[in-house]
Amino acid sequence: PPADRAGRAATSEKNEAGLTIYKGGWAYGGPDRIAMGGHSLSATTLAHECGHTIDQKSREFDKNIMSKWGLAKIRDGVSVSGYGNGPIHEDHAEFARLYAISLAHSPKYLSKLKSLAPTRYAVWERMLVLTGGMSAKDAAPAPKFDFDAELKRHAEIREKMKPNLKKVSETIKELQEDAKG
Repeated sequence: PPADRAGRAATSEKNEAGLTIYKGGWAYGGPDRIAMGGHSLSATTLAHECGHTIDQKSREFDKNIMSKWGLAKIRDGVSVSGYGNGPIHEDHAEFARLYAISLAHSPKYLSKLKSLAPTRYAVWERMLVLTGGMSAKDAAPAPKFDFDAELKRHAEIREKMKPNLKKVSETIKELQEDAKG
């Protein structure tokens, strides 16, 4: 766990992998462990934190996986929760939570999730394959667009926007200066 969480461990060992529970009111998902605190462990919180673990572990195999997730979210055009509407890693963890809930209930619920966010569903299952949580033959088919070409296109757009972004930044600074004086 991060240094600021050291010493709060209810159970832990230096090189332990897997679930570690900590005292306190927070939760943390890392590539080799999930740390949670509080008086009760919610299954949905555990599923959310597992999402962070899958996110971090899958980046060991595909360094662009979260960029792909971001593109998939844009393609799907929907947030799976209000909390997931923030940082991309939280959208991913919230998707993991819904996937786990859906999987626990029935194939019908998984179908609903897949129809709601088909591109992220495919990327999620790809992440499960990368991390050993699913067989490739059982995973959803790859999305019908070229992630690498899409990432390159976005990088080119950002590069073209740099001069304009610099102008915007300068204008904001001028407005802030005027507001002070």
